[in-house]
Amino acid sequence: KNNNKRKYIERSIYDEAKSLLPYFENKSVNILYSDTWHKGVLGIVASRLIEISYKPTILMTYIEEDDIYSGSARSIEGFDIYKALTMCSNLLVKYGGHKYAAGLSIKRENINEFINKFEQIVKENITEDILTPKIKIDSDIRLNELSDYFFDMLQKFEPYGYGNSQKILESTDVTIVSQNNKYIKIKQDDSKIYNANIHGIEHLINAQNINNKCDICYTLNYNPYINKINIVIKDINFKA
Repeated sequence: KNNNKRKYIERSIYDEAKSLLPYFENKSVNILYSDTWHKGVLGIVASRLIEISYKPTILMTYIEEDDIYSGSARSIEGFDIYKALTMCSNLLVKYGGHKYAAGLSIKRENINEFINKFEQIVKENITEDILTPKIKIDSDIRLNELSDYFFDMLQKFEPYGYGNSQKILESTDVTIVSQNNKYIKIKQDDSKIYNANIHGIEHLINAQNINNKCDICYTLNYNPYINKINIVIKDINFKA
């Protein structure tokens, strides 16, 4: 019950924050804050926002009893967000973390000055190469190798996190058989059909891609509701 409540809060904040991202289209960093957001899920939401807006992201909420904004910062590969926070530490009540994840607190009266200074710091220290998303492939594998045994072996790499990211697999010469909203059916040479989740990249696929060859990179997770392994596609490259 508590977990469902947390997921509802997280989803609500995510939807609200996502709707604000267009305002940061020409900025080097997303800095969003609210007087009503729940602090406990801001790090998770910041990480999810990076998936759709690939740039450093800070989310903060107002703590009335201390008259501060407090929250979480998440970064992208190649940009040290902790170092950037250190460069404007005179505006912060406290901060801590590491290269890709940090927490911070700031007095209410300093929020606008902090936003302007931090934007300038990021703008001066980030490059177009860093802002270009990259996916590192851990292994090339054929779809017919995605067995329960293989998935069990992958789980031994857990827990995933900083320095030990979830394993990314690649399968080449895959054919898209059909698409239905956020799911596609795929196959590779043989006749077996696999379901794959394309949530977040569904805009990359259209009716013209059906029956076309492509290369996919993806992660695997387990769906307890249907007792099956999920293929979650992270990116797709269609053959010329």
